[in-house]
Amino acid sequence: MHIILDTHSSNSEYNCGCDYAIVELTPALGEEIRQRIELARQAGQRDNDLYELYFWGGTAAFYDLDLIEACEEALAASAEAADTDRVVCDWISQLEKQGRALLPAGVDLEKLQPQRTECDQVIIRCSPSLHNPGFEVAWTTIPKHSDIYVNTSDLPLTDLESYFRNDKPTETVQTGASVTPAASSATTTSVVEPAEHPRHIRLPCYGITIRLDRQNTGESPGHGTITSDLKSHGRNARDRLYHAAIDGLESLILAHACAGIDVAAPGYVEGIETAVDAIANHFA
Repeated sequence: MHIILDTHSSNSEYNCGCDYAIVELTPALGEEIRQRIELARQAGQRDNDLYELYFWGGTAAFYDLDLIEACEEALAASAEAADTDRVVCDWISQLEKQGRALLPAGVDLEKLQPQRTECDQVIIRCSPSLHNPGFEVAWTTIPKHSDIYVNTSDLPLTDLESYFRNDKPTETVQTGASVTPAASSATTTSVVEPAEHPRHIRLPCYGITIRLDRQNTGESPGHGTITSDLKSHGRNARDRLYHAAIDGLESLILAHACAGIDVAAPGYVEGIETAVDAIANHFA
């Protein structure tokens, strides 16, 4: 199984063709990451100021935009003719919003040329959020003959474990009912059997979309997922605290929707906008 990760360059105008990274999720890599996270956990218990640990290792390969073109072609070839555009658009949307997506079946990586890089490292990062266990993984590199760094988007430990369990999460979400707030880069992934007719709620602000897989009943709580355009790609400490606050707000919205509250009501939407403005002003 391979996962595609979005990247961010230290030079906002140039990334040496390292637009995306691919990581092969092997059992050996999973065990190595778990051991390194345990090391970070132990170190964090001794020093609360620990933020991240770096390890040498080139487990990520970096590609230019030809990778995305190959993925689109593979998706189009595997989809029904009538659904081609929808399948491709859904996959691209997931990659753009979450910063990661599974490599579609049928993509021949041997036909693509990875960029030449050096000083490849794996980052184990402690996320300053309400998320538990609160660890993320990322990869960083220096393209050959350059003086810039290219980092991948963060992969939360919970999502990584879901991939290794072959759950193949397609949404980076806060889970409904018993909701746990989480940060953008460290959100909780929940995979459930979808209802026959899941309900979608699209709010007229910030691209907030809720999918209710199970309605709330007296015997079982509701369950669903939520996505939005509220989170940026910022990576500093202030950005992460802002993301944590936004995830707390999203978790509350999702919990209310699962409980049957009309979150699309004008008054509720106005309340969301007020809360977002307050959060943004606090971290400005």
